[in-house]
Amino acid sequence: MAFVPRLSTSSPTQMLDNPWWYSTASNPYLGWYNRFTNTGNGLPNCTCYAYGRYAEIRNHWESSMLPRGDAGSWYLQATDPNSEFYIGAGNFGQVPQLGAVICWGDPNAVYNSNWIAVSGYAGHVAIVERITYGTGGVIQSITTSNSAYGGSYFYTSTINRYNSMFPNDQYHISYHNNAYRTQGFIYNENSQPPVPPPASRRKMPLWMMLHYGI
Repeated sequence: MAFVPRLSTSSPTQMLDNPWWYSTASNPYLGWYNRFTNTGNGLPNCTCYAYGRYAEIRNHWESSMLPRGDAGSWYLQATDPNSEFYIGAGNFGQVPQLGAVICWGDPNAVYNSNWIAVSGYAGHVAIVERITYGTGGVIQSITTSNSAYGGSYFYTSTINRYNSMFPNDQYHISYHNNAYRTQGFIYNENSQPPVPPPASRRKMPLWMMLHYGI
């Protein structure tokens, strides 16, 4: 299935009243519901948005076994083999893919048994919608789609890879006085690994082309 980025509320589908975000009970067609909306934590909310967008990309609810709880706990749960939401080896990492969830967390956050931050900040999650490349096919930036609890219903953000202030945090965001750090990416079965553009070929000087009869 070809990946279609979401860079607005109207494409690839209209978000308002869309069951990927607004369903609160089992749906005969979709077969499931948005767990965050169902528990009163609907849009605007980064977790509700990412949960629904992840399922929209997969076109299936049942396989959308993303973690519950605050955003900063998602990567911790998804990468822990002892977690019920462990996504499996090879399904997470540090390299962005289209359709993947990017996770940020506060390293100092403390979570309760429901993965709600009881101290520190709650974290943020978003979906990778676009990847751009610089010289030599190196990833230069990513564009994400987002929602924000108590804030923006939907927005996009372009994040440059590598920040000189935070060299170990390749996709840094400056939320809460720089409290957040990039944790990694939760891949989607319909995620697409980045494919760098072909390396540019240096043109041969005209005199050389004439000399060799090219």
